[in-house]
Amino acid sequence: MTEAAGGTLKGKRAMVLAAGLGTRLRPMTEHIPKPLVPVGGRPLLKNVLMNLQACGVSEIAVNTHHLADQVRDFVRGFAGGEGIRLFHEPRILGTGGALVNAREFLLRDRFFLLHNADVLTDLDLTALSAAHRDDAVATLALTDFAPENKVLVSGEGVVLDILGRLGAKPREDCRLLTYTGVAVLSRELLAFLPAQGPASLTEALIRVAAEQPGRVRAFVPERVYWNDLGTLRSYRRAHEDLLVRRSIALRGIELPKEPILVREGAKVARGAKLSGFVCVGKGARVEAGAEVEDSILLDGAVAARGRRYRLAVIGRDFSISQEWAPPAQRRILREAGFGADVQCVPLVEQGSDRQFYRVVEGKRSAVLMITPPDDPDFARYLQIGRYLHQRDLGVPEILRVDEADHCVLLEDLGDATLYLMARQERDEMDLKRLYGGVIDLLVGLQLRATAALGECPAAGERALDYGQLRWETNYFRENFLESFLGLPRERSAALDGEFHRLAERAASQPEVFIHRDFQSQNILMKGGRARIVDFQGGRRGPIAYDLASLLRDPYVRLPAGVRDSLAERYRTGLAAAGGPALSAEELRLCLLSAGLQRNMQALGAYCFLWLNKGKPQFRKFILPGLTHLEEGLAEFNRLGEDPLPKLAAALAQAREGIDASLRREPRETGAVR
Repeated sequence: MTEAAGGTLKGKRAMVLAAGLGTRLRPMTEHIPKPLVPVGGRPLLKNVLMNLQACGVSEIAVNTHHLADQVRDFVRGFAGGEGIRLFHEPRILGTGGALVNAREFLLRDRFFLLHNADVLTDLDLTALSAAHRDDAVATLALTDFAPENKVLVSGEGVVLDILGRLGAKPREDCRLLTYTGVAVLSRELLAFLPAQGPASLTEALIRVAAEQPGRVRAFVPERVYWNDLGTLRSYRRAHEDLLVRRSIALRGIELPKEPILVREGAKVARGAKLSGFVCVGKGARVEAGAEVEDSILLDGAVAARGRRYRLAVIGRDFSISQEWAPPAQRRILREAGFGADVQCVPLVEQGSDRQFYRVVEGKRSAVLMITPPDDPDFARYLQIGRYLHQRDLGVPEILRVDEADHCVLLEDLGDATLYLMARQERDEMDLKRLYGGVIDLLVGLQLRATAALGECPAAGERALDYGQLRWETNYFRENFLESFLGLPRERSAALDGEFHRLAERAASQPEVFIHRDFQSQNILMKGGRARIVDFQGGRRGPIAYDLASLLRDPYVRLPAGVRDSLAERYRTGLAAAGGPALSAEELRLCLLSAGLQRNMQALGAYCFLWLNKGKPQFRKFILPGLTHLEEGLAEFNRLGEDPLPKLAAALAQAREGIDASLRREPRETGAVR
């Protein structure tokens, strides 16, 4: 940003909007708030704050909501952040409500700058401020971006219409332009917003333009770089603009001659191949044998040996790209009627070795699942999926199968996982409503699927019985206690007696058909209904196992009152539908033993997937999983009927050493199980 010669900064105060959900950049913004998404290895918010301070702004308000802790921690660590004040929004307030929430801060100056945190621009803020007239309520920085041009501006720089809401007739000297997310506002604007609650800045500006014509004005620089990073494609384009076209410069970042930027602490191994434009973030690694083309590695990410990444964004916890599925595996698409314009967008990786692509052509979409040729559960997936779909039990419809290529074309259930929806800050009533339909689906799944198991041998041939429950606790012992924490085998073996008693207790519960991984990332909401995926592990098992998986889910921590309410809804719904009539105390005991089993299995899986399978996205769920296990064990031991003191002692030791264990590096090869 170049300061305007002789320009005058009106006010030393600014508001930065940093609360948005960044939905169009999912799944990246499931892990990183959009204001902290980096370009050239630097968070967008840092660019905004540096530019504001460079033009003389000394007092800055930043609102937060989505992944607020990350934004807070960033601001606290930002050099020169003494003048930054955070305004948290437990419920997102919108672009106008954010100003109302910071009203007292903003009223202290006659004018203030407003800047979206999630745009990349070299806009001259000093020139914008100098262009703001004393009689104006707002001066909006505009640019010509045809897809979003919705602000009508006269030749004199007056905003005549926004979104066509005022019905203004374009004159010969008028232009339609795009709001950049940057403006100078008078404190008078606050009078056009409600006193509290959510509100829209756009609505306030439309009202000013209608009631006081001429007081909303435009600043249209001759040359400006602007990118709102609204899609993954535009995010990659920002890096291409930075590294190849050199059409944007970032303060303090010196670019190499070649379009490959390797930030401090990053490592590119000999034998790795980088081509096109590549940005390797701080602490990231490109391993020998990896091929990376036109891609971005975020801080701490790993491009694994033997993998090829093209048009990719690679994070610590995810890897996404826009490549086509391999041609040999697209026969199923042609047979299903998809044509040459079909796009296959890989979906975020989870714990399995299966690959999932969203297949889109026009308004038609589906999900393509590609399994390894040696996948032992491929046939089970088809059999159980058809069995449950015939009974309207929430699974996606299987549209077409190519068994030779191990491909399945599925109904597209969308992206609205229970995990994403529950992570938004809601009150307890909202959570109860959200989860209520999931509880009702679980009751139906257990009773209706169990009643006809003879019709689907695959669904009933396996059981989570005593032997499998012991396998789960051994899995926990080997992967969490020994491999992750480093507990000697002889010490972990001392837990066998307690694991035996726990498995016996869990196995004594009434047996029903269970999903076996009934947690928020495997549950989606579509059309107001709960739907389920990843069901191929379904089998007979303890009645409370799936309920415990949902209520003690490391991905989403539910308040205790919500858990109790949902458990009661399950208990009464189960009895009303003809299932076992459990008392509240009986269900509580079932949940405790099943919950301990489930949480130990999950911790073993997280450690195995992170340390042995190279899937770092599971590391962050180890601490929440341990907390659930500790809480459940404490309640179990308080009952005094059959306490597990040795397990409690092992968990206390785990808590002491957890930080050092979480800093470990994954193994390059090998697996416990």
